[in-house]
Amino acid sequence: NVSIASQCGRDEICDSNLRIELLNITYLTVSGEEYVDQSQLTVDAVDRVDVSLRFENLGEIAFNAFITFELPRNLFTHRRVLPPSILISCDDTTPQNITHGTYSCNVHSSLSKEDGRTTISLRWQVNQNFQGEQDSVSIPISFMIPTVASNRENSSLLNDNVANVEIGIVATTTYHFTVIFSSDIVSYQGNSTPRVNNIAR
Repeated sequence: NVSIASQCGRDEICDSNLRIELLNITYLTVSGEEYVDQSQLTVDAVDRVDVSLRFENLGEIAFNAFITFELPRNLFTHRRVLPPSILISCDDTTPQNITHGTYSCNVHSSLSKEDGRTTISLRWQVNQNFQGEQDSVSIPISFMIPTVASNRENSSLLNDNVANVEIGIVATTTYHFTVIFSSDIVSYQGNSTPRVNNIAR
């Protein structure tokens, strides 16, 4: 015999209390080093963005909890979850011709309070095909459960289910120029024969 404990109370309905928070945004170069300016995304200099998140469930068991977010395709492509995990993976659920990709990341088949806090990073590749100044980008990341009769979260507990990622974008331009100075002809006379020097500055 296998005993099954739902831990959802006498009503057999699991009332979860999900929470997610943004910890940090890190801008990385192609070599994997942190870019010198961590206040915003610098076009051409920044190759990828790591968004660090922490989530937990403070209520009864949450079945099939997932994280979802949308990325503007002209700016970002989702690459992977860090640290690598076989339990958490993100799939693009939208057709490729849509301007925004909607990603769904399965977190846990049954997330309980005893699981504690989990910290992950979402790695996004910066698409280097846009130029010039861009408006700042706001990307809400939601932590949710499927809406079914025995799996719910009270509407009064939803205020901490979204982490807003605000990314400022700045473009830089590199100028290359060559300065050519015309030669001055300097005549001088010393103990020897008068000479003429061409001096290039």
